[in-house]
Amino acid sequence: MTQDSSARIAQFLYFEARLMDEHRFDEWLDLWSDDALYWVPCNEDDIDPATHIAYIYDDRNRIGDRVERLKSGAAWSQD
Repeated sequence: MTQDSSARIAQFLYFEARLMDEHRFDEWLDLWSDDALYWVPCNEDDIDPATHIAYIYDDRNRIGDRVERLKSGAAWSQD
């Protein structure tokens, strides 16, 4: 990975985080393609979500569901 691509990736991640911090959930959701997979493993040894538990393992539809809960105001533990 080049230094330029690393900088672009970091810039994107900061942009993504800013959208979430500012509760711009629809704009954040628009970053995801239809074949998206959002995976947050529980520890660094988790290499296969089919055999290890994960904090989050969402496809595009589940990501959309999560956004709707956040927008509803009733997702207190995630807000």
